Amino acid sequence: MVKAKNAASDASDIIIPVMGATGSGKSNFINKLLEHVGDERRVKVGEALSSCTVDLEDIPLEGLTNRLAHIRGRRVVLVDTPGFDDTLSTDYDILERIAKWLEASHRKGAVLGGVIYLYDMTLKRWGGTARRNMELFTKLCGQASYQKVVLVTSHWGSTSIQAGDAKEQELKNVHWYSLLEGGAKVMRLRCHGTAQSHQPNVPLPPIAIRAPRQARFYRPN
Repeated sequence: MVKAKNAASDASDIIIPVMGATGSGKSNFINKLLEHVGDERRVKVGEALSSCTVDLEDIPLEGLTNRLAHIRGRRVVLVDTPGFDDTLSTDYDILERIAKWLEASHRKGAVLGGVIYLYDMTLKRWGGTARRNMELFTKLCGQASYQKVVLVTSHWGSTSIQAGDAKEQELKNVHWYSLLEGGAKVMRLRCHGTAQSHQPNVPLPPIAIRAPRQARFYRPN
């Protein structure tokens, strides 16, 4: 089981938070990625309605940057976060904890390589909870960091392709429009376990292997 730490411990770390509502598939996404890179570690996946991720968990991944000359040898650190609309903490508390963790990592010299946001495609409608979750997410990122965001749609195996395609277009054209205009990307977490965009041979979110840049981390007002 992966254990949590207070912040990234290596000044050369590339930080990638994995965020989303409770039940959106964050922990499952991380486990599929660990499996993909041949890592035997796993994070806990919840099957109940309550959140299983209580604290932020950092998951260092070795070897992801070996083929990239500009960042070769640098460690990628995924951060599993409690879900917005969590059963144990308020949304404000979660946002505050994430912001503090990122700030602490930033002070140690780590950089934000990207942010992954999971969205459950089985949700029937874009209601108040989904809207509030996205407002919290964009508040944390700040508009200047939209280009570092990957929006990953999950649970495709539990919805029809036709319904999923229609919902994805609605998300792109309406609810995620400002994010996409700011440079964010949309990818699908397929039922076989790898996140894919419209290029079929992209096993990882491209944001995870971009050259890191300095980033600002925003705290709730």
